[in-house]
Amino acid sequence: MLTEPDVCYKIRSIKQASLNLDLLSKKTRKQTFLDEMEKVVPWADLEALIAPYYCEGVKGRPPFALQTMLRTHFMQQCSPCLTRQWRRRLNMRVDPDVLNAFKATGPGWQTRINAALRDAVEHGLAKA
Repeated sequence: MLTEPDVCYKIRSIKQASLNLDLLSKKTRKQTFLDEMEKVVPWADLEALIAPYYCEGVKGRPPFALQTMLRTHFMQQCSPCLTRQWRRRLNMRVDPDVLNAFKATGPGWQTRINAALRDAVEHGLAKA
């Protein structure tokens, strides 16, 4: 015989399964980007255009499918995640009083140093 918690769990799982809900997985930025790309890019036309020139894989390792290669190429060229310029790690010497002044401002002091350097570049105090 089922206890009350077992029945409640079973009812919840039946509802989720019957409604085809996938509440446990969150859509990633990559998946969102790919879904949007599917709506915009005319894949069939591109594949038809490139297919006559695509590698047949007669020798060596078999090639990836044309669909896979096209999507990978577009992902590399268009993805906002991949085109963003990331900050670089830097080792530099700074006067102790300058460093202490920035550190005294609390968390985020490195970001404030970056903002001060950017402001100097934008106002022509340092050449880019």
